[in-house]
Amino acid sequence: MFLLPLLFGWLAPYLSSLIPFIKTHCIALGIIGDALFVVSLFVLGGDFWDKLRALFIHGAKAKIPVAEGPSTHSTGSGQA
Repeated sequence: MFLLPLLFGWLAPYLSSLIPFIKTHCIALGIIGDALFVVSLFVLGGDFWDKLRALFIHGAKAKIPVAEGPSTHSTGSGQA
């Protein structure tokens, strides 16, 4: 969802000579591609927004949280 509009926008001028539908409906396809791109940003979620914002802030680092697995420590119950 995220990359498809970007790739289409990049390749559309080259493909318009091969596929005449692109040339005749270029505005509608552009609007659909832009809408799909914006919707994909919402689908990707808040962590993606933070990482995208970090691209434009000098010195920012995007941190990937480590998933916590099941705990191997005993809870202390039953021990004297």
